[in-house]
Amino acid sequence: MSPARPRSRPRKLTPQLEDNLAGEFSAGTPADELAAKYGVSRATAYRIAVRATLPSSLRCRGA
Repeated sequence: MSPARPRSRPRKLTPQLEDNLAGEFSAGTPADELAAKYGVSRATAYRIAVRATLPSSLRCRGA
């Protein structure tokens, strides 16, 4: 039996909302505005936007 994996926090945004956020960021909306609109921190908004624009070969495989 493998050891129990620690539970992570549930995601605040659905994949669809993350796609919407990334699209708005790509269109030029500042991360601060997106953070307020989607109810996440500026860092989280920026991380979601950058992750969505990276080619799959550069994405972190552990997350």
